[in-house]
Amino acid sequence: MPPFPPGKGAFDYMITIICKKCGKPKEIFNCRAMRTKYCSKECYWSDMKGRMISEVARKNLSKALMGHPGYWLGKKKPKEITEKIRKKLIGEKCYAWKGKNAKYSSIHQAIYTILGQPETCEHCGKSGLKGHKIHWANRSGLYLRIPSDWIRLCVKCHKKYDRKNKIEYSPTPIAATR
Repeated sequence: MPPFPPGKGAFDYMITIICKKCGKPKEIFNCRAMRTKYCSKECYWSDMKGRMISEVARKNLSKALMGHPGYWLGKKKPKEITEKIRKKLIGEKCYAWKGKNAKYSSIHQAIYTILGQPETCEHCGKSGLKGHKIHWANRSGLYLRIPSDWIRLCVKCHKKYDRKNKIEYSPTPIAATR
């Protein structure tokens, strides 16, 4: 970079570059001349579209980003953003959706998300139950994700209900075996 007159710096000189993509001229500060090749972000990204990054460039990029935390780390996300993300990842839209191959615990977790935590047993009427003392029991034994296929029962009533209806726990995917 050439020496500047007293009182003048790199940001005081403007030069004109020609955009690599569209060919339009653009005035930029002298100090940015070495790294600026495009007139706008649109031109940059349209030129980058479809290009493969070389293995060396990929490793350099990986090294440069190493140790940098994510943007939201240590910050509180606004409720609108968390709701938007949550809605994208619910049900069949979720990247980990297994459909009929879902396991026992996944189906129960989905039911807790849909119906919430039960507090009162529908058979004996006990109320104020929390945690492991009350369950969502499956009515049909098919373990469907339909809310009407589930009933709130305390542990004692749940065991009686499953014995009476011959519903057994299966560690293999439930819906796939039926």
